Amino acid sequence: MSETGQKPNLSPKWIESNAYGIVKALQKNNHTAYLVGGCIRDLLVGIEPKDFDIVTSATPKEIRKVIRQAYIIGRRFKLVLVRRGRDQYEVSTFRRAPTEAEIKEDPDPYNLFGSPKADVKRRDFTVNALFYDPVKRKIIDYCGGMKDMDSKIIRMIGDPIERFEEDPIRIFRCIRLAHKIDFFMEDSIKAAIKPSLEFLAETPLPRRREEFLKIIRLKESSRAWVEFYERDILQYTTPELHKLLSKTLDLKVFSHHLHHIFSFNQIHTELLSPSELYINFMYALGKSQCQGNTSPEALSEWIKLDPIQDIMKNELGLFNAEIASVMSAFELMIPLADFELFSQKGERRRAGLLNQDQFSSAFELSMRDFIYSSQDVLNWHKATARD
Repeated sequence: MSETGQKPNLSPKWIESNAYGIVKALQKNNHTAYLVGGCIRDLLVGIEPKDFDIVTSATPKEIRKVIRQAYIIGRRFKLVLVRRGRDQYEVSTFRRAPTEAEIKEDPDPYNLFGSPKADVKRRDFTVNALFYDPVKRKIIDYCGGMKDMDSKIIRMIGDPIERFEEDPIRIFRCIRLAHKIDFFMEDSIKAAIKPSLEFLAETPLPRRREEFLKIIRLKESSRAWVEFYERDILQYTTPELHKLLSKTLDLKVFSHHLHHIFSFNQIHTELLSPSELYINFMYALGKSQCQGNTSPEALSEWIKLDPIQDIMKNELGLFNAEIASVMSAFELMIPLADFELFSQKGERRRAGLLNQDQFSSAFELSMRDFIYSSQDVLNWHKATARD
């Protein structure tokens, strides 16, 4: 273990005051408590974290005695959810691996509390296993995570094949993480991906959907999707999508449009709903599949095809309402391509178009695809402001 007393590259301004307060309160009551995981990793690379997770020696019941507005959640894996206004914080107790005797009694034991050092061994990557004491402003590193941070390496804790078999979704996570923070996967992780893909194919669609959405939100999402294709991950998880991208030109066109869509005006993907993310994703895919005719009419017909509907529902995990939103946005791009025709409509029909739920998504796509002249853009902005 290494403990660095000097100030790490962690801006105090970025440490949530509520998270700090929870850690301090636990420590004041003689419990060990740290910030842990992705928030530390992100702070060290200069990314403002979305969430601040806390880990402690206190049991869930002890946490509730110390922290107000704390609720024990989870049927098997017990942890505590602390609410502060609209924000919430997960507080877990240090865990350990079960002994052989415990596994014989219960093949899948939960809530085995342990030490900080034992807890680290149950985490996935070394860069996700750093503890930070915001009170003493000290990093606690049991697994060489700081060295890997400095080397920009994603390294698995334990044997990669065994860890992928435990939870195949880690394959998505390691690639997504590498692209998110611009690190390199360590060689043993790369080598373990291919023989572990059969496990990934058996994972529940809702879990894959969650990862797909996180991947689409990446700053360089297109690069991650190309890597998923090249490593045959799509062949096991989204086989029909894999077939659509099997031609080199199709993959390049898809990647180009996905990058172009999200780089336009530096769109902040964290602000987009799942429906909006999938609208943009499917539009990039449609552009790669309708290269001979990418008019709004052609794309609107393409999105209705049964194989495309199947990909959205059964491979990407879109809900029915989200599929309807995607189709609506594609359909709306047809009238949006002709402002002159729109201006000739009656007031009620113009308002009906402008008030469609997916109008803004269709309008943004039309602008990003340079369908409009500068005058068209000005006319549409005036129309939306007026109506």
